[in-house]
Amino acid sequence: MKNVGNHLFRIAKECRISQEEGDNIYLMLWLLCFRFLSENMRKTINKWMSEKGNVDFDYLYLSDEHANQYREDTISRIGYFLLPSHLFDNFCSSAHDNILKDFSLIFRDVIDSSSTIYNHITIHPQEIFCRRSFGIFSKYFLPSNTVAYRNERTIELINKINGIPYEDLFENNETDIFDSLLKLKRSLLGRSLAEFYIPSYLSEFIAKLLVKEKNDINSVYDPFCGYGTLLSKIWKVSNNHHGLRLYGIDRNSEAVDLCWINLLLNGLMPNQFFIKTLSH
Repeated sequence: MKNVGNHLFRIAKECRISQEEGDNIYLMLWLLCFRFLSENMRKTINKWMSEKGNVDFDYLYLSDEHANQYREDTISRIGYFLLPSHLFDNFCSSAHDNILKDFSLIFRDVIDSSSTIYNHITIHPQEIFCRRSFGIFSKYFLPSNTVAYRNERTIELINKINGIPYEDLFENNETDIFDSLLKLKRSLLGRSLAEFYIPSYLSEFIAKLLVKEKNDINSVYDPFCGYGTLLSKIWKVSNNHHGLRLYGIDRNSEAVDLCWINLLLNGLMPNQFFIKTLSH
């Protein structure tokens, strides 16, 4: 699919959950992140079982009770764990009284499952999902006569995302959906006071220079990581995907959240990067 970023933006406008279009794009990115994590989790366990000779196994249809036997191995390999009932496909087909609240709680479970990988550093996993991570949903948790409307619009949005082939979203090397949606978000909101971010093309140029100079890089630290553009470009051009670890910090909690999403959508797992908000 060409111009997938523009297609996603049109979907966000059609479903319009929030009056702020920037929030609709933000929610779209979280939902894309959710779908990516779900598909990666499902494919990882299915591959293990296939290698063991169980070619008909599908984690999607396993009960939550039986799925827990894979928890420790999965966390050690990909850095997080999702129960089958929390996978994107099953989430879409389930009934929800408040779908945005249920969605945010699933992400809290992801954070809890990944906590063991942060034991060797002084970053609590909750710090990765900063205040705005769940703040965007808080307005939807309040009792309101519009909850039913928001549920309806959110379900419509999720189903439309689910209708786009996975390959078009996450395996299309010609399109960076995060970068595309972020450009649209910036164009809507304008430039915030005293906030400047490295353009994508310049980040790629810097990343190539860095990797060319030292192609066996094991770790990179960005003290002004912003949306993670430079970190994601370094990851893309590096040949050391197994050993490379990325570290970043920023004063803007929303930027840190978006950096987290950016790195995930570019193929990193939660145990391969450590991002936090600068404490004031």
